[in-house]
Amino acid sequence: MTFDPLSRRRLLQGTAALTVATAVPLRAAFAKETTIGFIYVGSRDDYGYNQAHAQGAAALKKLSDIKVVEEEKVPETDAVEKTMESMINLDGATLLFPTSFGYYNPHMIKIANKHPKLRFEHCGGLWTDKDPKNAGSYFGYIDEAQYVSGVVAGHSTKSGKLGFVAAKPIPQVLRNINAFTMGAKLANPKATLQVIFTGDWSMPVKEAEATNSLIDQGVDVVTRRRPEDRGRERGAPRCDGVRLSCQSGDAGAAGLSDRRGVELGGALSALCEDVHSRRDDPELLPWWSQGRSG
Repeated sequence: MTFDPLSRRRLLQGTAALTVATAVPLRAAFAKETTIGFIYVGSRDDYGYNQAHAQGAAALKKLSDIKVVEEEKVPETDAVEKTMESMINLDGATLLFPTSFGYYNPHMIKIANKHPKLRFEHCGGLWTDKDPKNAGSYFGYIDEAQYVSGVVAGHSTKSGKLGFVAAKPIPQVLRNINAFTMGAKLANPKATLQVIFTGDWSMPVKEAEATNSLIDQGVDVVTRRRPEDRGRERGAPRCDGVRLSCQSGDAGAAGLSDRRGVELGGALSALCEDVHSRRDDPELLPWWSQGRSG
């Protein structure tokens, strides 16, 4: 298997704020053609988190001796275990990326224990040294981008009322909300933030209802983890917090739009290159492994 040259400088340029944490020994046996599986909790053209990974998968498809299989709209239940087993047994996948937060424990952990010779990488920064050694975790410092977006929102609001439509109150989401608030307070100390949790990662109708509710309460700048907004017709300017690597098209909105993204293609390519090139020395970690996530 061969890879296009990828220097450290190119990776830093291509991934922006992303720091990948794969704090596990890199032990893998790659065949001549490596099959990699990607699993998404929502649609892979959602202009956000899932599409970011789908674009990363598309970048891997351009590499020599790489085959990529994908499945979208897989819930965070034992359904993802069945999908992983299918990719392993039917497609011959030896490296899997179950990308959604809820896939990790117990589902990915269970399948990783069952298949100790395969590699599993999860986006979320959840790996600990108690987890299987063939499992890993990566994440990006997207809260830094949220902070900058908060500064933009604080300078842009006229009412002083900001809104954040989020999915679930998990630590990573709360960190983004806090960063956005801190940035807004820097620009406008009197600014306030109201948060609405929809309860799931991909619920366009509830997101629209939440956005419209915030507008009705005088909020004039709204940010979301996903850029899709069915409530945008109501005319509120918006400040998108982080749009993960959605490069195609425009989510569409009148008014303010500040998008800060993370390009995953370079990072995922580098991960595969490191796994391949260092498979004979499991004690060597990639230079980008920090033992922690952003």
